[in-house]
Amino acid sequence: MTIKDIAKMAGVSTATVSRALNGGTGVNEDTKKRILQICNDFGYQPNVIARGLASQKTYTVGVVVADIINSYWPVVFRGIEDVMSQYGYTIVFFNTDYDAQKEHNALQHLRNGRLDGLIISMSNYVTDECMALVNMNYPLVMVGQMLDEVKCPKVGCNNFSSAYTMTEYLLKAGHRKIAHVAGHFETKTGLQRLNGYKTAMQDYGIEIDPSWIISTDYFETNATSKTKALLKEGLDVTALFAANDALAAGCYRAIMELGLRIPEDISVAGHDDIEISSLIHPQLTTMHQQRRKIGQTAACKLLTAMEGHEVKEDIVIVPTTLVERTSVRRLNE
Repeated sequence: MTIKDIAKMAGVSTATVSRALNGGTGVNEDTKKRILQICNDFGYQPNVIARGLASQKTYTVGVVVADIINSYWPVVFRGIEDVMSQYGYTIVFFNTDYDAQKEHNALQHLRNGRLDGLIISMSNYVTDECMALVNMNYPLVMVGQMLDEVKCPKVGCNNFSSAYTMTEYLLKAGHRKIAHVAGHFETKTGLQRLNGYKTAMQDYGIEIDPSWIISTDYFETNATSKTKALLKEGLDVTALFAANDALAAGCYRAIMELGLRIPEDISVAGHDDIEISSLIHPQLTTMHQQRRKIGQTAACKLLTAMEGHEVKEDIVIVPTTLVERTSVRRLNE
């Protein structure tokens, strides 16, 4: 069974069959259904290699993230796959651990023509390389980490205002000594959420003790050890705001290992609203992100770029919402 056979049976041209199978425009919906039904009835499978040679495409895209184990990403991946699968693309995942060499290697796959495009969440280490790729018109979309210098489409939340909202929530609950378990300082997300926390504290007239800012590498185990070290110093902080929910889980472990209680002894808040936030006890107060929508939007932006359309810097902000659960104690009641 070939495209010519399908075209003959459907009574259309081979070009129409090709557009119908590749998600192209200009094909009548009834005609498309008839073509797809013939393919299904006769078990037609397109030759991906031949298809790629003809179009000079690999029909493969990459998704680059720092920590594939973080529960934030699988839902984003699902959103990307929702869109890409409709157009016959295979997705390759790269895990970098914020390692500059691993990030460089992932970008090289795009430069070497092994991928048609990349959706990336990168550290500041590779800003110049990302800028160079965009200047050479390689299809690139940033998700989460929005490097200001790289003028490509970007999708994510407003990390500054989201962190400000959570910090303000803690302040309105009567907390004044609030520590921030910050993300990686070589990431825009980590810095923006830190600045949101700082600005909220300053707006409420709170002088931040330098020891309240706990720098981590965005991994749970690091958050556990550093939070435990902070609390052992005897500082009477009443609340911890973690830059994401995985870090918040690390805070939970540190607090429990020290024999303290949440929220009676210390309150904890997070960010992202991943699945664990409603499963741990007490349930975690956090900022909800529309992760699947972020993935779908990023995939649509990448498809547009890969079609050869002129792609300008386009920042899509997907709103966050505060989810109030039981991990924060109100001191002013």
